[in-house]
Amino acid sequence: MRSEVLGLAERARAAGESYREIAKQLGVSFHTLMAWRQRTKKAGAVQPVRVTPARAAGATVVRGPRGLEVEGLTVSELAELWMRLG
Repeated sequence: MRSEVLGLAERARAAGESYREIAKQLGVSFHTLMAWRQRTKKAGAVQPVRVTPARAAGATVVRGPRGLEVEGLTVSELAELWMRLG
């Protein structure tokens, strides 16, 4: 439900409405709407990762935030994974 509310809010904002008016129309407080936006923004933000060559020829290791590690995929396989997750 939160993502639906945020989707409606962003479309209304793109149409020129203020976040205060949008919150009122959606029946949530302005502060709640802004907190939800901030959390979603942080969660969806792109985090820097480091790609290093793996021991196997043509494979890579990607290490990201919070212990994320992907190993054994080629660069094209990593790109495909990224596209499917996005």
